[in-house]
Amino acid sequence: MLLIGDDLHYQYKQWTTPFGEQSSNYRELSNLVLGIEGAFHSGPLENWEVFFFTDNTTAEAAFHKGTSYSKPLFDLILRLQTLQMHHGLFLHAIHVAGT
Repeated sequence: MLLIGDDLHYQYKQWTTPFGEQSSNYRELSNLVLGIEGAFHSGPLENWEVFFFTDNTTAEAAFHKGTSYSKPLFDLILRLQTLQMHHGLFLHAIHVAGT
């Protein structure tokens, strides 16, 4: 979900092949990346500050390190970093325990 002003944007989907075969770490981070990229198609987010909350420690760690040994996760991190560089986006990953 993305909250932009008073507007709440959300999406849901059923993961099918090949996404369904990916790790849960990949699927969760991919959902986040797709959501942020989709927000750019709805309107510019130039120089915005975005906070994202996750209970996925692997995705959070990959974001903070800026890399991952997993090629699919690395590619997602690269897409987020590209958004930051080209659009002046400030991203903050915050871990929230799922318990």
